[in-house]
Amino acid sequence: MAVRKIQANQHVLEGDVVEYSEIVEALFTKRELKRLLQKSCSELQQELERKDFSIATFYSFDIVRLYQFLGEPEKAQSQCEKTLEYIEQSKHQWREIRRKCLIALGRKEEAREVVLNDPYPTKNLLAHLYEELGDYDLAQDFYTELATGQSREADESTYFRPQLFQYASDFWEKAGNMKEARTYNQKAVEVWERIGPEKESLRPIERAWLHEEVGYIYQKAGNFEAAMDYYRKAWVYYKEAYTEDLEATVDHLFDGDWDFYAPWFLEQIPHDIVFEFRCEHPMRYDQRRMRYRKLSTRKSEDPDGSWDSLS
Repeated sequence: MAVRKIQANQHVLEGDVVEYSEIVEALFTKRELKRLLQKSCSELQQELERKDFSIATFYSFDIVRLYQFLGEPEKAQSQCEKTLEYIEQSKHQWREIRRKCLIALGRKEEAREVVLNDPYPTKNLLAHLYEELGDYDLAQDFYTELATGQSREADESTYFRPQLFQYASDFWEKAGNMKEARTYNQKAVEVWERIGPEKESLRPIERAWLHEEVGYIYQKAGNFEAAMDYYRKAWVYYKEAYTEDLEATVDHLFDGDWDFYAPWFLEQIPHDIVFEFRCEHPMRYDQRRMRYRKLSTRKSEDPDGSWDSLS
């Protein structure tokens, strides 16, 4: 799929596409969203009392997303305004949150300036910006540059090769070049199948990330049975990581391969769907993401089926 245009059945909050739709409904119940909203509001109030406006910014933006998911755009807009106020009082710029709030409020030129005034704007950031602003041709140009560079890196790399080939494939897909997207996805499959079983030295969290990534590679290749098998195994490893190997899991999250997997996973998930909130245990992010992957695989098998029926 090339850079996504706004579809008729999507809810729009002044330019920020919010897919309440079947995906959100399949991942969250109304009761769960309201519980998260209540908890986030409570945490926000505590941070405001401490005058920690940096942490307050994150809780406030979580509240924006929760209002969006609950279908309350006016409350989401009001919270965006408050979030911008907290950023102004924070010691940090929090450029990404500022940009997203400005776009949600329809202040697109200000959002553009936030990115263009960033001393180190990445091509990925610029691609996301122009996609959010609705300048899809320019976004695709940046995705093409990203795909070209990532393809070169994957071809030359001697480590993480299946993951890097798939990363290139994802950028080619967003650039609208499905031929190259399929080529690099196939390279990812072929390299993985030459590697064989993973090393025994991997910790459960590393096995979880690896199996999740390989499941995605097979999903994009159309081998849905293999994809589901890897996703199921990944979830088993995630549960083990958070219950039986917690210390090593925390170490790897802060000083391990998560720095590699995080951007790969980010490109694989719709930008408008949030799977994690600050008030939750980190395992909930993995759990919700894995649920999305399984549902999206079933959706790939049955494009006409609703997300709710695939649950």
